[in-house]
Amino acid sequence: MNTVLVTGANGFLGGYLCRELLRRGHGVRAFVRPGSDQRMLADLPVDIWIGDLLDADNVRASVYGCDYIIHAGSATAVNPARNLSVRLANVQGTATTLAAATRAGIQRYIYVGSANVLEFGDRHHPGTEQSPYQDRFYGLDYMSSKQMATDLVLKAMQNDALPALVVHPTVTLGPYDYKNTAHALLTALYQKRIPATPTGGRNYIHVGDVATATVNALTMGALHESYILGNENLSYQQLFDMMAQIMQVRAPSRRLPRQLASLVGLFGDWRNAFSDQPGDYNSSLLAMANDKHYFSSEKAIQALALPQTPVRTALTEAFDWFRENGYLG
Repeated sequence: MNTVLVTGANGFLGGYLCRELLRRGHGVRAFVRPGSDQRMLADLPVDIWIGDLLDADNVRASVYGCDYIIHAGSATAVNPARNLSVRLANVQGTATTLAAATRAGIQRYIYVGSANVLEFGDRHHPGTEQSPYQDRFYGLDYMSSKQMATDLVLKAMQNDALPALVVHPTVTLGPYDYKNTAHALLTALYQKRIPATPTGGRNYIHVGDVATATVNALTMGALHESYILGNENLSYQQLFDMMAQIMQVRAPSRRLPRQLASLVGLFGDWRNAFSDQPGDYNSSLLAMANDKHYFSSEKAIQALALPQTPVRTALTEAFDWFRENGYLG
């Protein structure tokens, strides 16, 4: 039986990765931070490894006896936009896992990046794996750090001949989001906290589909390649209409023009500067919401057998889970 080290194993995607690996008969070593929420791993027959990705000795020890690494651990905070802890976790944390993988002779290293590090496109010409990074538009340390981490992986593949590949998920949706990180818009719409609809859009995918394709990448796909894991390109208006139909609430009828969104974002920056608790938005996030971040996943569909579960199914399952678990208030 092969053993797979999964970093960020107690996260939203990490929990799905552990379940998919176990379903296929793999052993799982679940790397989690000290004191972190482990509800995603409850009752799973995994080997819990408590450690900090910034501790190179601990990471090196965690790899011992493992055949593969799926590095899904990352800091995802986007408010405030500039955050040193996010940069350290995502860049240095990736560097330690790469060094450990190279030293241990891992059979394959899968880095879970983000489609945010690629240039988006429109419906007719969606972004692909060949699109360059576009952080200059937004100034988010999350995006910058994920790009720097991706560059480290690409460098390790070229210089150290590390058997690795990169997967870039878009926005993941589905049940068991204990921290409500991926579904903030869903719960906010249900609670009538979204007064207007931004002009942009995103690409969305069921989190289970991402887990399936990522585990497939242990044996499928070409080494030293990158794959976008996404499904449907939806404007925020289309997303809110779909959410509203599922939850039987009213979608926002007002539009948020680009210029007004910029002013709202600046107000968010001002408020965050004088508060110990960052709010829900800032100028970087509002700038992103003005653009249509559309991508093509055709490469991953062909090479990694990426499933394409309808986004409506993912949203329905997520809403049902939030309602059953008391998240909607």
